Amino acid sequence: QQTAQQALAAAAAAANGDASHGSRTAADPAKQAAAAAAAGSSAKGSGGGVVIGSAGELPPSNTPHTIALDAEMRAAGGDGSSEGRSGVERDAAAAVGEFLLALALCNTVVPTATEKGQLLYQAASPDEEALVAGAAYLGTKLVARSAAGIEVEVGGQLRRVELLAVLEFSSDRKRMSVVVRHPDGQLQLITKGADNVMLERLAAASNPAAEQAALQPLLASTSAHLNEMSKAGYRTLVVASKALQQQDYDAWASRYKEACASLVDRNGRVAAVCEEIERDLVLLGATAVEDKLQDGVPESIAALSAAGIKVWVLTGDKMETAISIGHTARLLHQQMAVIKVREADLLVTSSSSSSS
Repeated sequence: QQTAQQALAAAAAAANGDASHGSRTAADPAKQAAAAAAAGSSAKGSGGGVVIGSAGELPPSNTPHTIALDAEMRAAGGDGSSEGRSGVERDAAAAVGEFLLALALCNTVVPTATEKGQLLYQAASPDEEALVAGAAYLGTKLVARSAAGIEVEVGGQLRRVELLAVLEFSSDRKRMSVVVRHPDGQLQLITKGADNVMLERLAAASNPAAEQAALQPLLASTSAHLNEMSKAGYRTLVVASKALQQQDYDAWASRYKEACASLVDRNGRVAAVCEEIERDLVLLGATAVEDKLQDGVPESIAALSAAGIKVWVLTGDKMETAISIGHTARLLHQQMAVIKVREADLLVTSSSSSSS
């Protein structure tokens, strides 16, 4: 049996953007198992972003944030108060709160104001916009961002967090991180990224299973949820963090500043320094976003195939997600043989050829 903490904080799931399939996504067993935070788009503002009301305010009934309408989930995310809660419930609420705060802090979303005084989230990535909006609906609301700090509203209380560093996402790194200083002075690194690069960066990642389970209590349930979400065709991200000591951060920041100013192999040096700090992380959970196909895509691909035209699709998704989307887009069908070639297979083949 999963604990309440594992069930609530292991993974986040909901629908993205422009399709209204709320009833179908709400009934998805994978999402019910994950039950952590909503992701998707809500009411669109004139600037194309997501308009958010008061922190914790219910989204519209037709929102793709279907899990944000779940009373139990909203209660778990709540204000973090312990009144009337059992020990397990308090642990679950704390885990959910930490997860939602990580989503609100680790992003590049820019909050602006509409003419009516509501927040409008603008982001280069629709996935980031969706995740930050989901956290806001569940009570952890990104309010303001500047080069120096981030303001979030948690349970009706405004909290200012100092932003010390942003380690940007790239297609090579497949992750992004922020280093923040909380009001109590604690330094924290928050990282989110693809599961294949994140799971290997967790603390005790190479330890025996028993030791790993003790240090990463959410790993087993989150891994199961990631597998379910990928097979369902959702884009997944893993979220993790770790506490930093001031002296360790200062030493790292000096190397990072030097790498950023380098005139020779700047990108390589910056990546190497980022690699130093993005290790020994503690798993907080995972997110999953459903990327809806545009109208007519499956029919168009099926028509091209019927006409004898060969269709290729290039995707950055993990294999399970790509196969699921291939079936949804009618690029693949049940009678078709699917040949899976993984990077590890190519490395083994290359090593065998070299040795021979």
